[in-house]
Amino acid sequence: MRRILCFINAVSLLTLLSIYQGTQGSYLEFPRLTFIGKARIDVNTRNNINCNFDQQQNISDNIDLDFNSNGTSEFSLFNCTVTSAFDIGGGIEKDPLIGAKVVNNINQASPKIVDIDVDFQLQKAAIYGMTLVVLLENGELAFQGTLQSNVLAQDVWSKSICIDYTKLTNSSHYLSSKIVSVLSNVQWGDTTVGSTVLAELKEYSGS
Repeated sequence: MRRILCFINAVSLLTLLSIYQGTQGSYLEFPRLTFIGKARIDVNTRNNINCNFDQQQNISDNIDLDFNSNGTSEFSLFNCTVTSAFDIGGGIEKDPLIGAKVVNNINQASPKIVDIDVDFQLQKAAIYGMTLVVLLENGELAFQGTLQSNVLAQDVWSKSICIDYTKLTNSSHYLSSKIVSVLSNVQWGDTTVGSTVLAELKEYSGS
C-alpha cells in the first residue's frame, strides 16, 4: 500500500510531502515537494493547569488562566508556498507545483491543536481536523487530503547553540520539533496540467 507522507517541522513549518510504500516511510523518497511558510497557533492555556480540571471548583474561584485563556485552540497555515519539487528522478527546476499555495480547511472549521497530556504538553500536543490543500498558482486544486492526527513533537531539538537554556523561565520557546503523519481521503485536481511531480504523486499513491 502506498501513502502520502507528511513531514512537518512544527516551528519553521518546512514541510515535505512524499510517497512511501509499506509501513515505514522516509521524507527523502521521490516524488516529493517542499513548502515553507508560517502557522498561527492560538493555544488555549486554561487546560495547562491541573487544578482547572477540579470539578469542585467554582468558575468564580481564583483559577489560574495562564497567558492565553481565551485562545480558540486553532491551528492554521498562512503564507505557505511550494519552493521545490522532485520527480522520481530527483530535483527539477520547473514544474507547475513550484510556487503553488498550501492552505488548510477551505470552507471548513479550522483545525484544532490539543494537549493530550497536561503534564507532558510539549511532547503530546496534536492537530485534529486538518485538511491540507495544495492550490496551483491559478487557484485550481492540485490535491488535498486529511492529515492523520499525530503528536507534534516526535523529536525535539534546540534551535540555537548560543542560548543558555538553564537560565530561561520557559526554554520551550527556543525549541523546534517535527511531526510525521500521512494524508488520507486524498482528492486530486487536474493532473494533466504539465506537472510531472503531481502526476507521479497521484500514480504512486494509488489513489
